[in-house]
Amino acid sequence: MKQSKSILQKSAAFIVLLLTSLSISAQPDRTTVFNIFAQADSDSSISVFWEFKNVTEKNVECFELYRANKPFSTTWELSDSAKIAEIPAQKRSYIDKINDYREYYYAIIVKTSDGEDRILLPSINATVNGIHRKTPKIKKTSITQNTEKEKIYPEGSIREIPLPAIAMIESKPESEYPLKIQSVRAGENLAGKKNDENAKTVLEPYAFEEDLISPESGEDYLLFDTLYRTFAKKKYTEGIAELKDFLSVNHSEQVSNRACFYLGECQYFSGSFREAIMSFLKVQETYPDLCQKWIDSSLDLIDIPDIAD
Repeated sequence: MKQSKSILQKSAAFIVLLLTSLSISAQPDRTTVFNIFAQADSDSSISVFWEFKNVTEKNVECFELYRANKPFSTTWELSDSAKIAEIPAQKRSYIDKINDYREYYYAIIVKTSDGEDRILLPSINATVNGIHRKTPKIKKTSITQNTEKEKIYPEGSIREIPLPAIAMIESKPESEYPLKIQSVRAGENLAGKKNDENAKTVLEPYAFEEDLISPESGEDYLLFDTLYRTFAKKKYTEGIAELKDFLSVNHSEQVSNRACFYLGECQYFSGSFREAIMSFLKVQETYPDLCQKWIDSSLDLIDIPDIAD
């Protein structure tokens, strides 16, 4: 009886081993991307790396790299709109130029002569952790303290590559910059808040931290360049015209808000205090304490002759 039981156990173990071997050998061979990895290289780029094993020796044409703001979980998310590059078959890395600081996720598949290997395996050929570009170190100097000959570009000279052209369209009418109802009510209550004559002092120019150094590209660079040529050199009248042109083109809300505040400053230092108040009111909900300070000063100075240039 014991001998029969032992034979049965050995037989069962052999059958399990055989089935396992058959199962492994039955898995279809395919091209394989694995060990995908992404890292931030600088304040303008993210590098993506991967390994590849051509199991079936298919004719690999290229790798297709996809990018999204959330992890890839299904193959249908690998859409044309998410594809950012086709990379030569001999490459195992890609440098992705990024213009913002949002988190990104990547996936990579193989394109062969007979189609695409669209199998998606998180952490194998799709990243599961978000990555964003490095935040630049802020140079703690005021943009307004530089002279005509000085540059505020850190450790380098001004870029020689021409700036992207901006279509100089007609400035938007006031109706296209509607004030929030809270700002309107605040403006209505400001008329009686002027301080006495002894409190009439002119504020020092103010610059946001984001605009203290030169970005490498994008709309932030366009704003910086405008400020560098006008506001930083106290050319406030030119600043008004150029900032209005800048605001006539669609930009992100954050950049537009800063540009509107600088427009208010240029109007303030040009002696156009009523216009300055309107500009500050437009962004008061974004910068409440800061705008209130400049609005109060504008009201104090509203009857003083020009203090520009």
